[in-house]
Amino acid sequence: HMQSWVPDHNPCLICMCLDQQRINCTARPCNDVKAPECGPCEVLKERKGSMCCPEYESVCDLVKCALPEVPQCVDGQTLLLKNPGDCQPIHECCKKEECALQPPPDCPAHQQLSVKKTKCCDVFECSCNCQNSTHTCPAGFMTSSLINNCGCSETSCSPDKVCVVDGTVHPVGSEWEEGCKKCSCTDLQDKDTLLHVAQCKPPVCDQSCPLVVGEVWHPPSDSCTIHQCVKVNDAVFISTTNVSCAVMDAPTCPLGAELHCETVDCCPRCYCPVHACVLNHTVIAAGDRVMLDVCTYCECAVENGPVMKYKLSCRKTSCPTCPT
Repeated sequence: HMQSWVPDHNPCLICMCLDQQRINCTARPCNDVKAPECGPCEVLKERKGSMCCPEYESVCDLVKCALPEVPQCVDGQTLLLKNPGDCQPIHECCKKEECALQPPPDCPAHQQLSVKKTKCCDVFECSCNCQNSTHTCPAGFMTSSLINNCGCSETSCSPDKVCVVDGTVHPVGSEWEEGCKKCSCTDLQDKDTLLHVAQCKPPVCDQSCPLVVGEVWHPPSDSCTIHQCVKVNDAVFISTTNVSCAVMDAPTCPLGAELHCETVDCCPRCYCPVHACVLNHTVIAAGDRVMLDVCTYCECAVENGPVMKYKLSCRKTSCPTCPT
């Protein structure tokens, strides 16, 4: 009783249930229809396909519209449209020489600095310059990949809880034999690689050492291992130790340089070779060119010689003389 609803077969009616099971249906009121506010050079027009109540939209009326005067650009200025898509166009004059010089952004490694040309003031931007990583992690390291904001995959390596001996991976706590030695993978970690350290203990034998007690030598196939013939309590055996390396502090490479590490005489050595030019904290690859401002560009070139060097040269753009 006194309930109202909109019939499914006619959405333009509103029906109400009266007493004595009577139904009264009337046309839906249109007092809630609001016309949009029109801007300059726009007029109201009823939208086609309105169902029950009229619907309105703003459309361009260029016939009755008072178009503003288009400015006459002089002194090398360019005519630009400030409001593309609006019914009443607004134009202005732009002069590139009056553009403010913006500092270039810091681009990540997978992007490079470039200049985006616009109708008036050019702007710096970081554009994608990367490829999918094909790097594979060495034995004992776990591989993880992620997709950067340029859609390229990047691979990173993290040490696993294992020991790596001659390319063979041993989990922490495992034991194995190498010849007469008994080895185990300990909880100790190498401070450089963060892999766990393997320890091998030689057996105590009653047999005589083939060399003189106290003599030290390297095995023919392993210059990083030291053997010594020792005698303890009338027992002679061969003691095996690894070459001791000095504490290595990895250098902090400057911008434009890349940390490179290699093994020299059994011990790691790291240095920072330079493979690019640097300008205002921006890395520029060899052969690349960047705009310093609208009149100046800089280019990174390789100077060949006994030591490869990278040289940055900047030049101003020369313009032809205007006719008098």
